[in-house]
Amino acid sequence: MKIKKAAEMCQMTPRNIRFYEEVGLIQATRVDNGYRDYGKKDIERLQQIRTLRNLGIRIDSIKAYFKKEKTFYQIIQERKQELNRQRKDMDAIYQMCEQLENQKLPLSSSVTNLIEDTLQEKRYRSKKPVYGRLLSSNVKNRLSRRAVLINSIAGLLIFFVLGYLFLGNLLNTLFKNSGNFSQPMINSLIFILVLILTFLMSVYMCKTTYFELREDGIYYLDKQSPCSSWDLFIHILKNDYLSCMEFVSFDDLVAVKVDAQTKGMITGGNHFISFFIILFTKDERAIRLDSNLFYGEEHFMLVFRVLHDKAPKWIDPKHLDKILEMSHEKAYKFLDDYFWEKRPWHKTSRYQKWKNKQKERDKK
Repeated sequence: MKIKKAAEMCQMTPRNIRFYEEVGLIQATRVDNGYRDYGKKDIERLQQIRTLRNLGIRIDSIKAYFKKEKTFYQIIQERKQELNRQRKDMDAIYQMCEQLENQKLPLSSSVTNLIEDTLQEKRYRSKKPVYGRLLSSNVKNRLSRRAVLINSIAGLLIFFVLGYLFLGNLLNTLFKNSGNFSQPMINSLIFILVLILTFLMSVYMCKTTYFELREDGIYYLDKQSPCSSWDLFIHILKNDYLSCMEFVSFDDLVAVKVDAQTKGMITGGNHFISFFIILFTKDERAIRLDSNLFYGEEHFMLVFRVLHDKAPKWIDPKHLDKILEMSHEKAYKFLDDYFWEKRPWHKTSRYQKWKNKQKERDKK
């Protein structure tokens, strides 16, 4: 049947149906004259879309359901969480309206600022972040309370040894000559300094380069990220390190570039190849993910495939996307061969430079 008839049956407009086709929720067949033809399965799909949209479920969640990336239970659960957040926001607005009604204040600039600050504070307290399902990560429990505790204990042992070896001798020399400090006082001072150094080192070591690939986008953190080591440490203790990471939604991507470069040469003519992926966003950020962030080829392949599917523009000068058509075993072998590029020793650029220098010396 034609689009007009399908729209009537599904209680939609033809414009709605065309939109759902553009975003990939439905794919109608085309007859010889170029018109869309909708069958029973298409009508059933459109009715399901209408029902889900009436429940307020987002387009991306509906798409994930039809792709079998999420179950019906999951998208309903996500919608309940959204409604709970909206209800808390509405409660905050309602309470503010009651207060204004009782106090009968005029709408001055001070009252306006007070209303905005109060609403922002209440929304911030009531808002619980909801993150997409984890697909791939290089964190591996390194940003957990347990990891912080283990690092603190290890640092404490190291600093105790170093502290008593170096600080102990130094402080004993300084304070014993003065005669004002006894040995127990010096030992207590060393103990306090070791505790302070261990704590500062634990905080400092928290911040390094991390990234996580989730269903809603990419979360990343590096040394240049605005979140300080102290803020990250506090959020780790709260078991909410993701709120310190910078976020790039798949919808904000403009282009993705994947490439490989020679990092150096190893004995025997082997060239060490480093892969990297650069994400270009609408707000003019360029985020680079180097190969040292990936734990093996399988980790790299998953990120590679997801970004290849999500990127509006794919930049691939080395044509690395051909591994997507390979089986996993062949793709891993291809990456391994690329990682260690074999070249005859006498053809390498470094050898040629060395040879030219030898010739110039011989001429002199």
